[in-house]
Amino acid sequence: MVEGGRSISSPSEDPWTLEEKFIQNYGEVLRRNHDELVFQCPECHHKALSCNVAKGVVFCFHCGFGRGRKADPAASTTSNRPVIDRQLQLRVLEHVLDLYSISEEHRGYLAERGVYNPERYKIITVPVLMPEIHTLYSPKELVDSGLWMRSNTGLRRKTVLGFNRILIPYWWAGQVVGFKTRADPKEDSSPKYLIPLGFSTSKQPWLFGDCGKDLIVTEGELKAVAAYEVGLSAASVSGANNYKCVSLLKQHTAGVRRYFVVYDVDPDPEVRGWVGRHAQKVARLLGPNACVVTLPFDGKKSEVDSFLVTFGAPLFVQYLERCWYARKH
Repeated sequence: MVEGGRSISSPSEDPWTLEEKFIQNYGEVLRRNHDELVFQCPECHHKALSCNVAKGVVFCFHCGFGRGRKADPAASTTSNRPVIDRQLQLRVLEHVLDLYSISEEHRGYLAERGVYNPERYKIITVPVLMPEIHTLYSPKELVDSGLWMRSNTGLRRKTVLGFNRILIPYWWAGQVVGFKTRADPKEDSSPKYLIPLGFSTSKQPWLFGDCGKDLIVTEGELKAVAAYEVGLSAASVSGANNYKCVSLLKQHTAGVRRYFVVYDVDPDPEVRGWVGRHAQKVARLLGPNACVVTLPFDGKKSEVDSFLVTFGAPLFVQYLERCWYARKH
């Protein structure tokens, strides 16, 4: 299972597996044979792109794309990734957010996680069709945005904009700078989270509004939203070991008086220890005014949003203060 871009079954310094990176780059898996995944080739558009998740090699049997070399699927190079027009992508995203809304089913799911006003954060459900977008943009523009791709049957959306995924905008300094989507909670889909080509959560924190004097730092956007919903300031970094985001966050929040690093507490002791070690390092990066908060653990996964929904904001704030006092004494 993948949560927030991190492998829960086996902690790793790399927040994405090879399979997830291949899916992120090339879209839907057309065929699977043990370690080999077959995709539609981004060069010739034939269903002949073989990606080996054990060896990390990419090769199109029709046009030779990838040339069978060991490739880094996350690398942003012209040899294995198309050029994405980021400004165009953001314009398309803006129209998508303005035109579509959250489904009632997903509204109920978000409410269970402490997110009661998804419209405030422009969280939407990806609809089955987007005819309005096709009237606003040409097929070439949609492909150049990195959100659509050409196929043998015509133009189609990439998996990141798959039907019934929950689209979560990435906020920074009062603006939407990107997005990620979450699989429908009813479906056991892998990977759970996807981001579009051209945007990287490994370099971009999530911060909705002004920081205030105290800032909660967590590792999930919906957890940060749940904190905002009860009047607390919160930021999210995607992945417990995402130090690039932490450094950028620190630069942007120089006026913050206290940081509370509140990461998930996982039932798996190995994962719990791994996350805890990274939380301590994040606190050191943020400076002497940072405190690691380990949420109470009763055998089930403990998170910011679940704590707020179960116990309420006053008890959560009281717990933060208790941790801060314990740290100082």
